[in-house]
Amino acid sequence: MAWNVGGNNNQGYQQGYPQGGYQQNNYQQQSYQQHSGDEGREFSWDGDTITADGSDYILLPPGDYNFTISKFDRTRSQGSDKMPPCNMAVVYFEIHSDQGDVTVRENYLLHSKFEWKLSQLFSSVGLKKKGEPCPLNFNALPGRSGRLKLKHTRGTGEKANNEYNAIDRLYAQE
Repeated sequence: MAWNVGGNNNQGYQQGYPQGGYQQNNYQQQSYQQHSGDEGREFSWDGDTITADGSDYILLPPGDYNFTISKFDRTRSQGSDKMPPCNMAVVYFEIHSDQGDVTVRENYLLHSKFEWKLSQLFSSVGLKKKGEPCPLNFNALPGRSGRLKLKHTRGTGEKANNEYNAIDRLYAQE
């Protein structure tokens, strides 16, 4: 991991900051920058102008859709009364429809209680065959495609009246 903070060799360099975080050195903020394609650019606090309009949320009708996995994030679940803390993958599904592509995010707990859900994920993109063991190779997921059943789910709290796209199930590839 490289920190692009400028200045002399030690200025602003500290370990332990999360990716995308920032550092303070001599009361000046230094931005962490890592470029890997079309990630856009950072805006300054003052002076930049934005031109893009906000995007409209597309609530797709429930049903079957093709998808492509665009990316995943490695993170950690804090656990709950029913589950201990454990590793978690956040997988981003690009659902393809006549109304446009829609991204749905799904959490996958890396725990034996949710092995069925992990199996469904890897089977849906052809990485797991029925009755055979499968390594959890999340790096192989981006770019893989499959088919899913979409449903609606309600928000919670202040967003309890909102409906959202949610994955009901992933179909295994034959």
